[in-house]
Amino acid sequence: MVFFLFFAAFAACAFAAATYFFRYRVVVSDTSLTYGTFGQTSVALTDVMDSLVTSGRNQEMTVYLRDGRRVKFSGMLGDFGSLVSTINNRRAGSSPGSGTWMPKLEDERKRAALARRLNWVMGVGLALLAVFWLTTRLIR
Repeated sequence: MVFFLFFAAFAACAFAAATYFFRYRVVVSDTSLTYGTFGQTSVALTDVMDSLVTSGRNQEMTVYLRDGRRVKFSGMLGDFGSLVSTINNRRAGSSPGSGTWMPKLEDERKRAALARRLNWVMGVGLALLAVFWLTTRLIR
């Protein structure tokens, strides 16, 4: 009986997760950006000020809205490249000469600071490994 209850709970959670992931949609129309699963959120494209696409293994697109909010879309979405190009072509701040949106600069600064910290951690870790290796060689 306990096994059945455990299996039923696991199956229900897996079914709920699959329902959520397979129903997630992003729709870009001429005037709005709609995203979500069950309670879809709609944003006017005139409120989209800037976007940032991070490359690499975990691609992600961050859309910056006029009121300071950020909306993130995973690179695992189907037609992610098409989504990026469509939003970049239709957003309000895409006119030439429009400056970079301040939250975007803030996110880029945070990302660079994190990369520097991670490089220091890796460097110190490698130095400690080298010291450990040298001390074990000298003790023998």
